[in-house]
Amino acid sequence: MIKSNKKRTALMLALTMMSSIALGNINNKVFAAEENKTIQILGTSDLHGWFVSHDYASNQENKKGGLTQISTVVKEMKAQNSRTMVVDAGDTIQDNMSDLYINDEIHPMIYAMDEIGYSSWTLGNHEFNYGSEVIERVVTQPKNMKVLCGNVYKADGTLLGEPYTVVNLDGIRVANIGMTTPNIMKWDGPKLEGYKVTDPIVETKKAIEKIKSNNEADIIIATVHMGKDKEYIDGDNATDLANACPELAAIIGGHAHSKIQGESVNGVIITEPGKQGEQISKINIELSKDNNGKYNVANKSSELVDVKNYPVDEELNTKLKPFYDKGVNDANQVIGTLVGGDLTPQDEIKGITQAQIQDTPVMDLILNTQLYYTKPYIPEGARNVTSAALFSNSANIKEGEIKKSDVVKIYKFDNTLYTLKVNGDQLKRYMEWSALYYNQYKEGDLTISFNPEMRGYLYDMFAGVKYDINISKPAGERIENLTYEDGSKVNPSDVIYLTANDYRTSTKLLGDLYKDENVEVIHKSADTEIGAVRDLIREYIINVKGGVITPETDNNWKITGCNFDSAKRNALIKLVNEDKVQVPTSEDGRTYNIRSITWDEIKSLVPVIEEDVKKDEEIKGEENTSKDTVNAENSVNKNEKTSSKNSKNNDKLPQAGQKYGSEDMIIIGLALIVVSGITYFSYNTKKNKKHSA
Repeated sequence: MIKSNKKRTALMLALTMMSSIALGNINNKVFAAEENKTIQILGTSDLHGWFVSHDYASNQENKKGGLTQISTVVKEMKAQNSRTMVVDAGDTIQDNMSDLYINDEIHPMIYAMDEIGYSSWTLGNHEFNYGSEVIERVVTQPKNMKVLCGNVYKADGTLLGEPYTVVNLDGIRVANIGMTTPNIMKWDGPKLEGYKVTDPIVETKKAIEKIKSNNEADIIIATVHMGKDKEYIDGDNATDLANACPELAAIIGGHAHSKIQGESVNGVIITEPGKQGEQISKINIELSKDNNGKYNVANKSSELVDVKNYPVDEELNTKLKPFYDKGVNDANQVIGTLVGGDLTPQDEIKGITQAQIQDTPVMDLILNTQLYYTKPYIPEGARNVTSAALFSNSANIKEGEIKKSDVVKIYKFDNTLYTLKVNGDQLKRYMEWSALYYNQYKEGDLTISFNPEMRGYLYDMFAGVKYDINISKPAGERIENLTYEDGSKVNPSDVIYLTANDYRTSTKLLGDLYKDENVEVIHKSADTEIGAVRDLIREYIINVKGGVITPETDNNWKITGCNFDSAKRNALIKLVNEDKVQVPTSEDGRTYNIRSITWDEIKSLVPVIEEDVKKDEEIKGEENTSKDTVNAENSVNKNEKTSSKNSKNNDKLPQAGQKYGSEDMIIIGLALIVVSGITYFSYNTKKNKKHSA
């Protein structure tokens, strides 16, 4: 009995111990689970005035981004993880007619971001477009959101924004460092007298050292207005920052309008959420607590969230309605009438903007406006030349009533003008730089193509002179037959008053081409009551043209040096316009037709009608076209004749990757049935012979 009790006691003791161990393990697991925390960082950038999903340039609803939809995303993401912070990387208050509110008590972008609960806003370069007085007032407007800008010092030597802020997410202290591109003075230097912009990497290192020495945070991130890759100088990009500062867990970038997710450099996540609120960068960082109570990064990842998939936050939308109404009412003002056709001709080739390869009424309207409003500031009878770029491939005003918003369609930015006193040599150098926009023509090219290293907004067209651009010549030798409007030659030593927008003047002209050449600034339109180019265009239509304009073009320039084979070119045009061939696009999608499509690429699917080729040959014969070209065309015709029996009733030849038409599919289907029948019959015949043998 005693032995039995001992056994029972021992058994009970063993079970108790096992239970304690099991319960202890369970408790430990629960405790461990509590110690592993995941924080979520949501980042936006380059919102450019999109507080609601409305494009004031076209005065149309957009519904593909903006703060009212971002608000819905943030609410949903916070419901999924309460340890969430929202940050922005700048270029926030400029564009989309956002400058309407620049002198108001509060800007709608800042108001909306405060309402959403952004913890910080890093200033972007476009925040500085309005000058020091505006930016210093705007940074005081947020009620809760911190303004970050640790590498811009005001004239009094103090920082314009904080270098960093610390947010507590359920016990996890997150330090967010904010820096902007060091190239601000390159673009807006004249408006920022006394300002000093320092190296963002040096300033980030200083911030990291301070955070660490004061034990202010468990994790450090950076929200910077810089793209992933180098723009002009070392240190003006997120890659250099990540390599120099491995202490950063993640970098939310901006400025380049890129869509970057799932990438890291030197162990640092780099993400960028595109533009205009179309995407949000979402970063998840999982942390675990070590024995010393310190949180360490266990895992981290990034992805982009498409905002267009989310509805508008109606509560925020209602609060923003006064701002919305102000923008719509302003955009709907009728300022005149366009009669006689549109300002921009239809593109001959889809994907190649016609207004980039020939003089057009839309560009002449802009240039004539600039000539008119700068004339009072130059000596009477002096040579007056001006330049402008087409900022949008879709820039146009349709025939009929002209609203204020229509002017923004042809001149989307709020640039002002500078008038410089230059000589003929300096003008020509500027024009040669602009002509870099075109690739050099090569024999066999079928289209004019564009340099992928030079954006369309950099290509300036000129008024006050006549000229040819010979694209068969190498860069720097393309401007030919340069004369004034009266036909007299432009000489290197001539005195010329040149007007260009403030961006081009401060960056390319005074900042590069004419650097250290003591070029005199004669006039700035920003110093007058009406300074912005698009406002001057509006005034020109109303007051100079009496509210009525027509599509006028002086055709003062043209492209030469391209000897296209017209038959092959016509074949290419047909294929492109029917979406059977796409013009080549740069990797970032921002430059179209970066090279000419070759004949070899398309000849197998060219739907050239024999008769069109013959007609073209006859014209060529009359014009004494070279023997080689004629032989090439005969070769094409021979190939077409060989295949004409098979393509007689078709307007195209199918190619790999093309969608077949319904007739093609019927023929292919019948062919497959026949082939299947023959194969089946052959197989059974062989089988029967084998059995009979």
